[in-house]
Amino acid sequence: MVDATITSWAVDLAQIGVIYPWVGSECTLYLIGIAAWLGFHVWQIRFENRTLKMEDQKLAKGDTLKKCIEANN
Repeated sequence: MVDATITSWAVDLAQIGVIYPWVGSECTLYLIGIAAWLGFHVWQIRFENRTLKMEDQKLAKGDTLKKCIEANN
């Protein structure tokens, strides 16, 4: 085994051993990242649709929409 302290990178890294944790889990972490990314987008779309629907229902009651449109003209 090589000494744990590294004073120079001008050595054969294969002899040093692992230089970062969880070596070999790159594919799993990649898939988890893709799933989280897609999951976030699905959640975001549902959240925005739900919020839009609630706001639309609020405006549909009475003549609130008409007042808003007239106020902007």
